[in-house]
Amino acid sequence: AHGLVLGADRPGGEILVIDENTNSIIKRTSVGLPRDVLAEPTGFWVSEVIGPSVVKLDTNGDVVSGSRITFPSGSIPFRLRFKNGILYLTDAGLNRVWLIDVSNFTIITYFTAGIGPWGSDVNGTTLVVSNVGSDDLTVINTANSTSSTIALSSGDHPHDVRIYSSAAGNVYAVACSGTGKIKFLSPSGSLLYTKTVQTDPAVISEQDSEGYFYNSNALSQVLTATRLEGVN
Repeated sequence: AHGLVLGADRPGGEILVIDENTNSIIKRTSVGLPRDVLAEPTGFWVSEVIGPSVVKLDTNGDVVSGSRITFPSGSIPFRLRFKNGILYLTDAGLNRVWLIDVSNFTIITYFTAGIGPWGSDVNGTTLVVSNVGSDDLTVINTANSTSSTIALSSGDHPHDVRIYSSAAGNVYAVACSGTGKIKFLSPSGSLLYTKTVQTDPAVISEQDSEGYFYNSNALSQVLTATRLEGVN
């Protein structure tokens, strides 16, 4: 959206700013052991394991003054999600999801998740968190702070999670890195459909206009396209 591609150089503690037109690195921005990078309309957010913190970069890839938010000792900032002006950050160290107001760089609140939260997604007041350490999902009602747990199979090791719309209502798509599958669940936790993909499915994209989504498979380095057939 900004004409730039940002890459996280974790060992080097840098964000590489790449011009997508020339495929060349035009800037290196020092950060604290970056874990995730997320684009939003006015710039980019980076989760920093060393801090532990998150920080905003502007559309040129420079750190925005006053944007760094630091978390308590023991925190491991992990995956970022941005929806409706709120930044959602999973914390694999304290087993939480932090909600951050990006307009003033302040923490709104946090919710307790399962063990080792990895991904998250939100639709209205429903926040779903995938917990790789406890092989389950935490479903949180952000309006009243209540939560429930959807158990997955032992060894699923869920990474990313997305909330998709189908003719039957919302569907939770879960990338199960341990079993090489995408599982589609109803909000009640019923298994609707299973799609076998490549090794170690990790990140799931948003659903496109034709109903497809895409997931990256870390070990096989293959991008898989899936449509919600069998769920609609």
